Amino acid sequence: MIDGVEGAGKCWGWTKRRILAGGYFRDEDSFHVDGHAARSHLVKLWEEREAAAPGGVPSQRWPEVFVGDSLAFERAIEGAREHWFWLAHIRYVIPNARMHPKSKLSELRELFPRQFKDERAYFNELHAMHCYLLGRMQLFSSPVVAA
Repeated sequence: MIDGVEGAGKCWGWTKRRILAGGYFRDEDSFHVDGHAARSHLVKLWEEREAAAPGGVPSQRWPEVFVGDSLAFERAIEGAREHWFWLAHIRYVIPNARMHPKSKLSELRELFPRQFKDERAYFNELHAMHCYLLGRMQLFSSPVVAA
């Protein structure tokens, strides 16, 4: 496993999960839906004051979704083989608390029986995917050199 790609994958998975679910889990029981009112009354008053002022800004802000490592991972995974694409989704987007790792492996085996015969084949494919993504992520993050 390549640590830099693994960390980027976890960051990408958290962001992708937030996009697909429309929010994120603060803990096991509490789910925060994106777009709802601020947690603090002071922040809510501040946002309403800004929007109510003449020439004020609207209180809803839409920050970038994928940034940094998660953006590089998103760009790199788009060109990957189909079974690597699903491996990344099942490994990083679905948290282990929601689906046991053995269940994830059996799900991949069901989708791609040739590539994921056993646990060793799973880790071989994971390493191959990490190598591919590392090269692609370096390609996307390298500065453009003017000729």
